[in-house]
Parts: sequence; C-alpha cells; structure tokens
Amino acid sequence: MTHFYKGSLVFSMLFFVFGKFDARGQVSFTLKEADRFYENYHYAAAIPLYENWLAKRPHDTPVIEKLADSYSKINDSGNEERLYKKLIDENPADKNGLFKYASALAKNGKYEQSIQYFKLFSEKGGDARGLRYAAALQNRDKLYKDSLKVVIKPLIVNSRNDDFSPAFYKNGILFCSDRRSGKVTKTFDWNQSAYLDIYYLKDTSDVYKANESAEVGSKQKKSSVVPQTHSDYTYQTSNDTRTLGYFNRPVHNDSLQLDGTRLVKFSNAINTKYHEGPLVFFNGEDSVIFTRNNYYKGKYKTDSEGVNKLKLFTAKREGETWSVKGFPFNSDQYSVGHPALSPDNKILFFASDMPGGKGGTDIWYCNWSPNGWSKPQNLAEVNTEGQEMFPFVDEQGNLFLASDGWGGLGGLDVFYARNSGQGFDTPRNVGSPINSSKDDFGLIVRDDGRTGYFSSGRNWNKTLDDIYYFKSKTPLVKSYFLKGIAKEDSTNKVLPQTTIVLLNEKEEQIAVVETGADGSYSFPVEPDQKYRLKADKNNYIPYTKSVSTEGMEPGDSTRVDAILSKKDSSSLPIALADSKTNKTPDRADLKEKKNNQDTETEKSLKVNPIYFDLGKSNIRPDAAKELDKIVAVMMENPAMKIELGSHTDARGSDAFNLSLSDRRAKASASYIISKGISPDRIVGKGYGESKLVNGCSNNVKCSEAEHQLNRRTEFIVISIVD
Repeated sequence: MTHFYKGSLVFSMLFFVFGKFDARGQVSFTLKEADRFYENYHYAAAIPLYENWLAKRPHDTPVIEKLADSYSKINDSGNEERLYKKLIDENPADKNGLFKYASALAKNGKYEQSIQYFKLFSEKGGDARGLRYAAALQNRDKLYKDSLKVVIKPLIVNSRNDDFSPAFYKNGILFCSDRRSGKVTKTFDWNQSAYLDIYYLKDTSDVYKANESAEVGSKQKKSSVVPQTHSDYTYQTSNDTRTLGYFNRPVHNDSLQLDGTRLVKFSNAINTKYHEGPLVFFNGEDSVIFTRNNYYKGKYKTDSEGVNKLKLFTAKREGETWSVKGFPFNSDQYSVGHPALSPDNKILFFASDMPGGKGGTDIWYCNWSPNGWSKPQNLAEVNTEGQEMFPFVDEQGNLFLASDGWGGLGGLDVFYARNSGQGFDTPRNVGSPINSSKDDFGLIVRDDGRTGYFSSGRNWNKTLDDIYYFKSKTPLVKSYFLKGIAKEDSTNKVLPQTTIVLLNEKEEQIAVVETGADGSYSFPVEPDQKYRLKADKNNYIPYTKSVSTEGMEPGDSTRVDAILSKKDSSSLPIALADSKTNKTPDRADLKEKKNNQDTETEKSLKVNPIYFDLGKSNIRPDAAKELDKIVAVMMENPAMKIELGSHTDARGSDAFNLSLSDRRAKASASYIISKGISPDRIVGKGYGESKLVNGCSNNVKCSEAEHQLNRRTEFIVISIVD
C-alpha cells in the first residue's frame, strides 16, 4: 500500500500524464498507455487497459502484478484477490505476491487460507509481518472476545463518497470528504474521485441514532448524481499538469446537504481546490496543524521526479480567517502528514515516508521547546516493515494508530500503544467490532476512553470509507491489574482495613491501599515485571509475597490473596536460656512455654521471625518493623543480650546455605547496632538449612510460601542480668 491518506488521498501524488487520441478522438488502448497510467498513479484508468491486455495474454506476469496492485490501490479486494492468486499461480516463489495474496484473503474474511499463505511467505524468507499476521489470525478469538462490549453506529452524514479521519472541534467534529454538492469539474485520477476538503459537523448529539439499515438506505435515497462528461484537458492541479477526465465513474452529491447550520465546509483559508486532510488543534481552538498537498500561496512543488508530496501546515485564527504557514521539517522529497499532539501539546506525532524509517510509512515525532520543534525522530517501538499512519493521542498519553504490519483482521487495523510512563508498549489490536476485515483507521477517543469515532471501509459498496461512532463498556486501552482479598488463614474470613503495599523489584514502594469492607484490593501494574506485595494489619503477622506479571495479556488480572495469621496464635516470645542447663530452648520448647506459661523469665513482648528473599540477606521493610521491636525492648533493658539465629531454606548446597545464613545473622545484627545497641549485647549465628520448620528438605517439592517460612531469623534472649 502506498496510500498516505486512506480513501481518495494518496501518499505519493500524481504528476503530468495524459492519453493519446487518434484522428477520430478515440483512445489508443496500448500497454504503453496502461503503464503510463499505472506509473503515474492513475489506477482507475489503467485497470480496463490491463484487463484488455490480459484477455489476450493471460500469462503476462508483470501485467498481472500491476493489475492486481491497481485493484488494491482502489480498495477492490475481490479483484485484488483474484489477480494475486493468478500471480502466485504463475510464480509460486514470489514472496511479495504471497504476502499480497494472503493480505487480500484476510481482507475478504478468508482467514484459514490467509494463515496458510502468511506462513508460506515467512517460510520463503519473508519479513516478520508473516508470522505476526499468522499468529493474530490463529488467535483471532482474542480479537472478538470484547465484541459485545462495544456498540458502533455509522453517522448519517456519511456520503456516497469517502468520509474519514474525524477530529474533535468545539461541540462537533471535523472530517475529510471528497463529496460535492454541485458540478464537479476536476477529479483525482488515483480512483477518479473528487478532491478532499475538510467539513465541520457542528453538533454530534443525534447523528448516530438512526439504525444502520436506514442509514445505508439513506445513501441511496438522499444522494443525487452529478453528470460527468469526458474532458481530455482540464485545469491545472497540484498533482498533475493536466488531468484526464472520467471514463466511467459518476460523482455523487453530498447525502446531507450543506445547510449552513449543521454541516458546513471549514474555512476557505484552509480548504483549497486540492487535497486537505487529517488535522489536529492545539493551544485551544484557534490554532491547527493540518495536512495538504505541497501547495502554498498559489504555488505547487514536486520532488525530483515531478511527484507532488504532502506537507504539514499550521494555521492561526485571525478574526474571520486563518493565517497559514508551513512546518520546518517539510520536504519536497517526501511526504509528511496526519498530525497528532500529546495532551500537553509538547510532542507532535505524524506519519511520513522520510528516509530512515522501518517501512513504507512510519510514525515520527518532534519535541517542542522555546526554540521550536526538534528534529523528527522515528518512533521505532510502534513501527513495522508495513504502514503505520493516522496517529491519535488520548488524555492519558496513550497512542492510537492504524497499521497493516502488526497483524490483525485484514487491511489497516486500529492499534493502541499504552503509555507506560517509560515510553510506549508494543501496539495492541483494539479488536472487533472497531476492527474488521476491511481498512479501519483514524480513530479518536474522548477523555472517558470509551467513546469516540473512527473510519472504516466496511460499508455497503465495499470500496469507500465512512465514519462510525463507538461506545465501549470498558476503556479501549486495556490495563494490567494485581488484585486479591485479605483473609485470615484459620477462618478464611475477609479482613477489611488491611494495609496493602506494592513494591517494585528494588523494594521501592509504588502504591499503598487499604482494603474495603469486602477485604479486596487492586493495583494497576506493568506487564513482564516483578513485584513484592505486603499486607499488614494490627494483631496479625505481616504477609509478603513475590509476584510476577510475565505473560499477562492486556485486561488480565493476576490474583494474589493476602493470607494473614493472628499473632497470638502463631507468634513466639523472646525467651531466656535456661539458667540451670544454659541451654537455649528450641521452637517446640518455646511453644510449650507459651502454652503453659510456666516460666518467670519469659518476656511478654511478642516478636515475629523476620524473613528474607530467596538467596538474599538484605533487611526488608517488613523485617525492619520486627527488628525495631527488639531495639525497643533492649533499650528498656540495658543488660539484655540476645542471639540472632538465622536460617535458610533447603535449596542450594549446604555450604552455600551456611554462609548465607551467617550473612543474614550479621545483617540483622548490623541493623540493631545501627539503632544504638552495643555490639557486645548481640550474638549472631547462622544455622544454614539445619533447622527447617517444615518438611521442605532437599528434593521435596514445596510452594514458595512454604520455602519462605524457612528463610528467617529468630531471636533468643540469652541474658537479662549482668
């Protein structure tokens, strides 16, 4: 595809070409004429000439390919499929033909066949698009799973011609259209349509209420035909010095007449007799950036081959008119258009085929500073070997775009690239029903993230574009969530007012919430990241768990319930060594003492063991809280001495675990010393994996939570007197 504008306005514009006529005024239908039409983008005129040629020479593969391309350019996917099939029948090793045939099959909804040929394209050494499309179509159920959550309705202002690329403006929308309400004298030879102008629909309150069948019917009833006569020499345009007239297609009038109140043409200072297209407003409603042919102040320019390209222009309202000037990064040698702005108006996104891109058209961006716009940079993370165009940025900074390179349901599909705060995620397909087997593009979304408009070629006559309204029950940009419920372990009852903390892999706090009456919590998270979840509630042992979001799909939730144990049923006291035997009680002894209360030397303060991450000895925030309790008791009892017994789980070698437990003991002791406790009051000892609290010994399969219980430091009072 070489379109820059979808629909009638092309990426690479036309230049001078006209037919030869014999003495009787009849066109001489030769292959040379057909090739000249084709090479100069006059596809509608080239098609009948190529068809006539192939009728007599059915195996002429160069002509088959050009005819197939011509049908593709005017969006006739039926004939496109027919001719590309003929092309690969003639030359099965043609990678380019395989991809185009697979794409045509997808446009026509023949997905199983399309998958076969996308895979074959990949096997023949094709680029990454083949596997992307094959994967997307094999898993297309994912693209339909939210279909019932989205309602779409065509606008009643759609005409019999192309209407596309809406933009928000005041209480209505602006859009591009090649409709005409009077006699058409100049036409655009790519597909023999009229030139595009920008139209303003002032009020959108009820333009999408009619049902679809009525609206399709209205196209037939409300439009009238402007008769066209053949003109072999018409007025000069920005795209060609002379324009061939019509040979077959009539131009239809606007289906909703320009009444001067609801639907009007936008400013004549911006609209010209040539193409005007996608635009965006900035700094309010009095400044706009828009796309136009390389035509400025009555002059048009071409590249070194005589092709008229596209440029971006700015316009500022001055009273009843607009002052127009070009953007600094325009060029006569490549096209620039389809502007979009970040919410703060400081980043301009646009589509271009300038050198340095990844595909036919890419998304580029510039940053604003007091010195003006920076040099364009390629937004590499969203671009492919195919076409990326029609960017739009929502209020959260998420980027929407149309692409035929990421893999979808056929033709251009709408994708979003979520703003993660560190850049854009890989583009994700918004799915059906916004996307279809035809071209879908030019989406804009309101601040709610659920309503807006888009353009599509799915309409009744199968070749032209319309504008649709959409309303979704959920935001189009799907986030990732970590959710769960805080519960008590022994009773399974929910725990409201539990503090839930989310930390990143560096133990930095990201967010904190308190559970509601139902004990639930929810955090937005990033995909393919590692987190730590902590839960804390008075009279309960703090809960902690490592969480990975690897492999999550947009809209998915990872569930982690925080299971907390009551301190009075699971905590151990700080205990003294037995004064007669000088033996420090083990965990079973401490439990017995706790139950029987038969020792006068037992300290009443309850202190929980502290826990460590796998293979690590750093003090976690939850451990610091318990160590602070030890410090407080030792401050109150200056003669108290304690032993810190550190332990590991059974994973790893015995020698490694012994060394690791020693580091954990030293880390715990260092923390207490840092709070002002003398080092000679602390004894640290590492036990390695020799004192497991459960059966998770070597080669025993256990859960991560069970292994966590063994990665601990426990506290024993060895003396409270000098």
